[in-house]
Amino acid sequence: MPFWAYLVGIPCFGLLILVHEAGHYLAARWNGIAVAEFAIGWGPRIWGFEAGGTVWNLRAIPLGGYVRWHEEGAQAFAQAPVRARFWALVSGPLANLLLTWLALLVLFGPVLGWGWAAVPMSLKIIGMQTSEWLTAIGGLFHGAGVNLQGPVGIAHMAAQQAALGPEQLLFFASFLSLNLALFNLLPFPALDGGRLCFLGLERIRRQALDPHVEGWIHAGGFLLMMLLALATTVKDLLA
Repeated sequence: MPFWAYLVGIPCFGLLILVHEAGHYLAARWNGIAVAEFAIGWGPRIWGFEAGGTVWNLRAIPLGGYVRWHEEGAQAFAQAPVRARFWALVSGPLANLLLTWLALLVLFGPVLGWGWAAVPMSLKIIGMQTSEWLTAIGGLFHGAGVNLQGPVGIAHMAAQQAALGPEQLLFFASFLSLNLALFNLLPFPALDGGRLCFLGLERIRRQALDPHVEGWIHAGGFLLMMLLALATTVKDLLA
């Protein structure tokens, strides 16, 4: 595998994370929710600056990113209406879905024409990929042999696609962006889907769960995801 392929392929994942977090950020600001920090990566801070009332950070572990809301004040996340919080949470996955669709339009536009002909084809592919993804998730819960890829495996696959050409890399990026959207919508603590579940519970009960209890639940979910990322990374390195 040529080294340049890794230099081209690996930043693709960072771009998808940037789009995801930008979706959260823009929806939050649009709905009057203040954002304390916008971070790409986790762990120790490498570089950053402050602008517009938000601290913008690049962090050391390139496995994800996050938008941290203000916890106090009139523009705090918890003080916002349920509808505003819903859009702030769901807009990250929606941004990745939009990116997937646009990437597929770019791929099929030259073949089918830049009019409406490329739209149904792109939506059909998204539907097929979503169905395959849901089947794979169902296989996990039923003990089927699903090959999970960790960060190292994803980086290697991205480099492989980059070596095959820009069209292959763009198609892989569209597939990865869709996976990122669907994964984040899973009803699991610390993910957007898990937070949406708590929001739905608040709507039904007309009362929010104790923020300390919810915080510990999300922290437990995050720890489990880190252990999964570590396990898949070790598997990829030993493969």
